[in-house]
Amino acid sequence: MDKGIKELILQDFGFVKRFKLPCGIFSCPQLTCLELYGCVFKLPSTFKGFHCLKSLQLTQVSIISDILESLIRNCPILERLTLLNIDHLASVRIHNSSLKYLKIDSEFEDINLENSVNLDSVDIRMIPMYGGIITRNNEQSNSCNFDRVFGCLYDIKRLTLSCHFLQWLAGDQVQERLPIVLNRLLFLDLKEVTLSNFKEVMVSLSIVKSCPNLEELVITVVQSNGSRPAMDCFTGLCLCGFMFHKLKVVRIRGIISTRTELEFIKVVLTLSPQLESIIIVNYLGDRIPESLLLEVDRASEHVKIISLAL
Repeated sequence: MDKGIKELILQDFGFVKRFKLPCGIFSCPQLTCLELYGCVFKLPSTFKGFHCLKSLQLTQVSIISDILESLIRNCPILERLTLLNIDHLASVRIHNSSLKYLKIDSEFEDINLENSVNLDSVDIRMIPMYGGIITRNNEQSNSCNFDRVFGCLYDIKRLTLSCHFLQWLAGDQVQERLPIVLNRLLFLDLKEVTLSNFKEVMVSLSIVKSCPNLEELVITVVQSNGSRPAMDCFTGLCLCGFMFHKLKVVRIRGIISTRTELEFIKVVLTLSPQLESIIIVNYLGDRIPESLLLEVDRASEHVKIISLAL
């Protein structure tokens, strides 16, 4: 293998089981971009790090947590990290102050982003291990979960989270706000949220209330029935004087016009004085009647309401 190579994509298109990674890859000190698909990843004892690597993507790679942590630590200028469908990844521990972009879509049961202080874009989709059960260490509180994920995200500008990860964050008891204020967060995307699930709603709101400069909010909801506790959460936002002061664009996808979903839409319209547009996509049945939306008190006089049906 050419030791002067800078970009490498390695994949066995005919693999049935994970193939062994060639040892020569660790003797390429000038690598800046590395993408690996379908291999078994082990570090040799002589590994000194990828000191020029800026982008790393692992897809369907078999790697244990300790090796992944060591790999990331030994890429001192790594800026982009993508982990997709990783095998045997019980815990994700990422400690790299150069990292700016992180995307994880994989099975795992624990995560720690401490010391990754320069992340500005984070996208986490958690696939539960052990048959779909969200597991937690009994010694860890939910506040610890919040701290280990959000405690250092001072520069975060874009954040995407999915429902199972929101459940993991919630634990047994949900904090009202995050441990820090995400002053630079402009875009928030919450995927597969069940608006009738009290914990998912509470975690989502705790994140939203910690983003005073949020400009764009995207929520994809899954089918659910109405929930009185969840509706009370939305009502509580109005009663506590909270406002989406900078929110300009809202996209809500996947609704089926339950009372809880309609209540959430009303709250967004009521508390967003700078709102320019709200796009509502109904996945079942007809669009939300325009007459119903016109009855809602709106904080923004210029908001454009677009209701679609798929």
